[in-house]
Amino acid sequence: MLGDVVAHDGEVSIEDDLYHATAPTLLRRLRVVPDAAPDVLMIGHNPALQQLVLMLAASGGSRAQVARKFPTAALATLRAAVDRWADLDLGCAHLTGFVRPKDLGTGV
Repeated sequence: MLGDVVAHDGEVSIEDDLYHATAPTLLRRLRVVPDAAPDVLMIGHNPALQQLVLMLAASGGSRAQVARKFPTAALATLRAAVDRWADLDLGCAHLTGFVRPKDLGTGV
């Protein structure tokens, strides 16, 4: 199903070893993404995803909301100020968006 919504040149990678990973492990995984990949969508569980966002995001209007609660099915969008994935580091990104399911309304 996911392959149906990924761009024709996108790649889907399901990595079972990340299921119970910690935020530092997720960061290490992001650092080995090929530099040819301009974007990554990481789907996972808390507390690791929330902690990862807070580790990477130095700024962003919704950072305090992420710190309070990162509910199931929330989406955080980060823009990192790096040229290579290997250069991802603590505080290198800006939180450009944070959407929670309740923000979407009931018109689904």
